[in-house]
Amino acid sequence: MSKCINYLSQVHHVIALLDCTDLKHLGAGETIVYKERFEEWLYEMACSEIIYLHSDNGVSVADEFREDCKEKDQTQSFSGVGAQAQHQNAQAERAIQTIMNMTRTFMIHVSLHCNEHGLDNPSLWPCAVYHVAWLYKQLPNQVIGLMSLERLTELITNHCDILQARVWGCPVFVLNPKLQDGKKIPKWNHCARMGQFLGYSDENSSLVANVRHFGSGYVSPQYHVLFDDLFHTVFRDGNDALNKAICDLLWVTDHKIYAEDEFNAEGELVYTPHHHWMMFS
Repeated sequence: MSKCINYLSQVHHVIALLDCTDLKHLGAGETIVYKERFEEWLYEMACSEIIYLHSDNGVSVADEFREDCKEKDQTQSFSGVGAQAQHQNAQAERAIQTIMNMTRTFMIHVSLHCNEHGLDNPSLWPCAVYHVAWLYKQLPNQVIGLMSLERLTELITNHCDILQARVWGCPVFVLNPKLQDGKKIPKWNHCARMGQFLGYSDENSSLVANVRHFGSGYVSPQYHVLFDDLFHTVFRDGNDALNKAICDLLWVTDHKIYAEDEFNAEGELVYTPHHHWMMFS
C-alpha cells in the first residue's frame, strides 16, 4: 500500500459527499475505472446518476475521459488555470484540505505516542486517508444535523457507526485464531497478538477492523479485537530527534487562524467557514 500515493476525490456539491481512492497512476484509464465504480456505488445507494462534472484541467480533459462522459450524456466544465482555480471549485477544495489536515494530525498523533513496530511509518498514509474519508462521511452537518449519506439516501440513521469509531493507528489485540474457532490452546501460549488498527474494512457488512500484522505487515479484517485507544500498551522513550522536532514545530505554529471568506472571479461569495473552523499555519 506504500505505493498508493495519488488520490482522486469527488464531492457532490448538493450534499457535500466526498469519496476518495488510491491511484497508482493518474492516467485517464485508471481514472475512468474509479469513476465507473463511484457511479455504480451512487446508483446502488440512491438510484442516482451523474449528469454534470466540474473538475480541474488535469486528466478530465483527456480524449478518453471526454468520450466516456459523452457516451453517458454527462456534461463537463472546468476550473481556471493557476491559483484562481481553487476559487471556482471551493467546496471540493475545502473538503480535500480538511481530509489532508485530519490525516496529517492522525499521523503525528501516532508518531508522538509510539515509534515501535512501525506504527508511525509514513507508508501508512493511504490507510489514514481512507479512515478520515470514512469519518468525514459519518459526521453530521453542523447546520442541519444530517450526514451526507442521510441526505443522499433520504434515510435517517442512529449514528451507531460513528459512536463506535476508534483512534486510528492505535494498538489492538487480536484473539488467537484457534480460540476464535472455539478450540483450545496450550496453557502458557499467548491468547492474543498485538497489531495496529488501520480503519474499517469496506468489504464487510458491519464494522470490521483492518489490522496490520507487526511481523509481516499484512493487513487483514479482524472481528475479535480489543482496542488500546490511549496507547497504554506501547512505549515511547521521548528522546529521539524526530519526536523533539515534531514537538518544537507544533509549539511554534500552534495558534488559531480562522479561514476567510472565499470569492470567485466575479466577486461572488462561494464559501463562508463556520466560526469555529480552524487551520494551523
